[in-house]
Order: sequence, then structure tokens, then C-alpha cells
Amino acid sequence: ARPLVAAAARLRGAEALLAWGAAEPARFAEAAEQAERFLAEHADNREVPRAQMVRARALLLAGKPTEAAAAYREVFAK
Repeated sequence: ARPLVAAAARLRGAEALLAWGAAEPARFAEAAEQAERFLAEHADNREVPRAQMVRARALLLAGKPTEAAAAYREVFAK
């Protein structure tokens, strides 16, 4: 797939996992992982702030408040 399509799919996957976490909390960790992969693979994409927010929220809901706080600070520092 083209890089733009792959980036959109990765981000939508992370968002879907985040929503799925409402029913199955184990999905929050997966959502954070997918958002991290998006950020690693598509660092110049315009959706980076959105992916950072998904990652931070997923970390918070996965029970990792320290990591989530750092992720939120990274977003809001920009």
C-alpha cells in the first residue's frame, strides 16, 4: 500500500482498538502499541498530534499513568 494509505490504516486501527478497549480493557495496550508504530513509521505525517493523543489516552486507560503523563506533556509542549 502507499505510505499515506498505510499511515491512515495504522492510525484508524489504533483508534478502533482504543474504542474496543471499552469492552475489553486488554485492547488499550494494543492501541498504544499501534499508535507508537504509527509515530515511528510516519513521523512526518500531519496526523502525528492525533496519534500522540491516542497513544497518551491508551496508556492512561491501560493503567500506565506515568507514561501517559509524559506522552500528554509531549503533545501539549508543542
